[in-house]
Amino acid sequence: MKLSSSSYSPLSSDRHRRHRCCNKRCRTLCGLSCFLFLVIFVIVVGSYMLYVFETYPAHASCDIKWTFNGSCIPVANKIEHQIKTWSSSMCNGTQKCMYELVFANQSLIEGIHRTPKFHFIDSFAFNLAEQNNTCFAEGRSSSNLWFAVLDFGTNYCNLHNLITGSALDKASGYSETTSNAICTQYSSHNCLVY
Repeated sequence: MKLSSSSYSPLSSDRHRRHRCCNKRCRTLCGLSCFLFLVIFVIVVGSYMLYVFETYPAHASCDIKWTFNGSCIPVANKIEHQIKTWSSSMCNGTQKCMYELVFANQSLIEGIHRTPKFHFIDSFAFNLAEQNNTCFAEGRSSSNLWFAVLDFGTNYCNLHNLITGSALDKASGYSETTSNAICTQYSSHNCLVY
């Protein structure tokens, strides 16, 4: 078989080798760039996650303690009533809706709250105990999504909105205690929205 002069040329062969060589060089540089990008990405994401986990609880949740003068019975009744009042799905641009009472007695109230837009579910509970004519209440709200880490203060607002909605924040001896360490994004909450 005879090759025609137009099908083979030493110049085209050199060009082909140089092109292949350039591809190897490009692949090496591209691989190195991708590796460096990946390392930087892991460092940035890792640093952010470390900040989040050092600052907030590991899961989107909130723990709050309150005190009120007097018996826990009226406190429990007002919280239960407020949950029932806000059970409607008519939200009017707020999250003060879609609450559901699961269980209630004079020392424990449990419920869920669905977010209006995406219908995410948060479970919450209030534990109440009376001592020396003072009602001590502890509340916890937690996202039911296993992967939820940040919540823009939603779990704080799930509880706080019920207290303010029932006017318990105006009750004699009222105090509230929480912090970022036990309440996800507490310092950046906006309960007019969440």
